[in-house]
Amino acid sequence: MTLRALIVSIILHVVLLGLLVFSFDFSKKELVIQPQDVMQAVSVDSAQVEKEISALKQRDKEKELAEKKLEQKLEELEAKARAADQKRTQREKELAELEQKTEAEKKEAEAAQEKLAEINQKKEELENKKQQEEKELKTKEAADAAKKKSAEEEKNKKAAQAAADAKIISALDAPIRSAITRNFNLVGLPPGLSCTLFIRMVPGGEVVGVQVEKSSGNPVFDQRAKDAVYQASPLPVPTEQRIFEKMRDLRLEFEP
Repeated sequence: MTLRALIVSIILHVVLLGLLVFSFDFSKKELVIQPQDVMQAVSVDSAQVEKEISALKQRDKEKELAEKKLEQKLEELEAKARAADQKRTQREKELAELEQKTEAEKKEAEAAQEKLAEINQKKEELENKKQQEEKELKTKEAADAAKKKSAEEEKNKKAAQAAADAKIISALDAPIRSAITRNFNLVGLPPGLSCTLFIRMVPGGEVVGVQVEKSSGNPVFDQRAKDAVYQASPLPVPTEQRIFEKMRDLRLEFEP
C-alpha cells in the first residue's frame, strides 16, 4: 500500500467514525449534525493524520537509516568474515605447508639417521676388519719371526754341520791321495806332471768310475793315474751315509 492511499483510507475511516458517533441517540432524541461540525472534525482528523503521517515518515526514515546502518554493519561483518575466511585459508595453507615441511624434515632426519647408522655400521665393520687384520698381521709376524728364527737356527745348524762334514771330508783327503799315490807307477815319467780326476764311488769307498777331466798332457801319466785309483779301491770314506753322499762324486787334482 502506498503512502497516499494510506492517508485517504485514514481520513475516510475518521469521517465514518464521526458520523456514527453523532448519529447515535443517547437520549432517545434525534441528533442533528451541522456541516460546520463535520468540517471541524475533518480538520481535526487531518491534522492528526498529518502528524501520524509525519511520524510514519520519520519512522520510515529511521527505519531506512537503521536498515542502511544494518546493511553497512552486515557489509562490515561480511567483509570481516571474508577477511577472516581469507586469513583462515591462508593459515590453513601455511599449516599445510608447515606440515609438508615438517614431514619433509622428518623424512630427511630419518634418512640422515639411517645414513648415520649405516656409516656407524660400516665404521664398526672396518674397525673389526682392521682389528682382525692387525691380529692376523701380528700372528703372521710372530709366525714369520718364529719361522725366520727356526730357519736361522736350521741354517746355523746346517752351516755347523757342513763345517763339521767338511772337516771330516778334508781329513780324508790325505789318506785318499796317499792310497792312490802308493799305487801309481812313476817309472819313465817326467817330473812335475798333474791331472784332474773325477772319481765316482759307492758306499764303502769302492770305485765304480774314473775320468780325466783335465789332462796332464801325457797320456801315459793320465792312464797310470786312473789305474792307480782303481787299484787303491776301496778308498777311505766316512761310514755315515749322509757325509758319504757329499763325496760320492769326488773331484781330485792328482800330483804324485
